[in-house]
Amino acid sequence: MTNKIPPDAFAMYVSMGLDRSYQRVADAFNVSKRAIVAAASRENWTGRLKQIEERTREKTDERLSDDLAEMNERHHKIVRAIAGRAVRALQELPLKTGMDGVKAAALAIRLERILAQETSVRDGAVIEKVTRQEIDRLLRVDPATEGGADDDEDDDEEDW
Repeated sequence: MTNKIPPDAFAMYVSMGLDRSYQRVADAFNVSKRAIVAAASRENWTGRLKQIEERTREKTDERLSDDLAEMNERHHKIVRAIAGRAVRALQELPLKTGMDGVKAAALAIRLERILAQETSVRDGAVIEKVTRQEIDRLLRVDPATEGGADDDEDDDEEDW
């Protein structure tokens, strides 16, 4: 084992992730573990790795924060759109056919209150799921009710 440790040994060590070990680096470069330990000590691999992991964590946290902010903004836009359509429906449609507008308004109010609390990422996932389900339900055109018949008597009012 007379091979010299290449400059990219530390990069290999970092890239090993959870399987990281000095022995694996030594085996990869056909050198002794003792030589790798000496190089790691001399080049402060542990300290450098700690700094890299911290910077990576900070960048990841920043990206997650940005993603969460974008998701919240999307949810707010969806709620505003639902509220806008609800107001139009309430203004323009007779009460019997305007019930979808009433339901949309109730949904928008409920979602606005949930969004105002914004306590966790889990709440965001719940909001997104509820929003998607309600939008799909509200935009679905049922041929039986398209002519003006109101067959929507079985809706659960307590949900609102």
